Amino acid sequence: MPPFFKSKFIYYVVSISFVAGIYWGVNRNSLLNPAALPPFVKTSKLSLLLMENTIPQDILESFEAHYSTKVVADSFRSSAEFESKMANNKYDIVSTFPKETRSLILKNEVLELTESHLNHRNNISVDFKNLPFDPHSLFGIPLLWGVSESSATSYTDLIKSHSNSDISKASNLWILSLLILKSSSDKKSDHLFIDYLLSSDVSFQLSQNSGLATTNRALESRDLPEALKASYIRKLPIRNLHID
Repeated sequence: MPPFFKSKFIYYVVSISFVAGIYWGVNRNSLLNPAALPPFVKTSKLSLLLMENTIPQDILESFEAHYSTKVVADSFRSSAEFESKMANNKYDIVSTFPKETRSLILKNEVLELTESHLNHRNNISVDFKNLPFDPHSLFGIPLLWGVSESSATSYTDLIKSHSNSDISKASNLWILSLLILKSSSDKKSDHLFIDYLLSSDVSFQLSQNSGLATTNRALESRDLPEALKASYIRKLPIRNLHID
């Protein structure tokens, strides 16, 4: 290499090394200590309207931590309260009983689910597919279920664990589904949240903590009471039960 070019080459190498050394010195603590890095900015937010005492707060917080998505959950206890909150607020995802599910679908307010965004959808037992209020399973994700006696006067009474019910006296079959509303601003995060709840470990935690029966067939071999498993519905006199 001619002397001129050789000296130019050495000059550039030294300059680059000097600049790199300064950068390393300034950022050394951040690079070696992740805690020194600025916190990850949450870019998504989910607004939920859920039936009271169905999805525990720790599951919502776990989703927030895993996916850096802020979850704001509102709740309802009755059909009237559900209607009131829907009229006065904007939600991304709602949990609904058959009556509300059917109504929202007929009003064209529900987003058709994107199959490719739900990796765990096959975990739903065949017993909870193609239900009367969603005959082609296009809109809702059945999450929890149970039976109750006709004496239930509110949704809060309705969802009391059916493991304590006298099956011979049960007259109602309730199914709680999750729906994504068309008005949602982040449909990808909506699907992600639902898929998270359908994963076997989270679904197990959900039923175990809430005491409510699951629709998830992946939990058949898990340590859950039989009355909380999806297959338990096959032991019930379905023809005698009103879907509520």
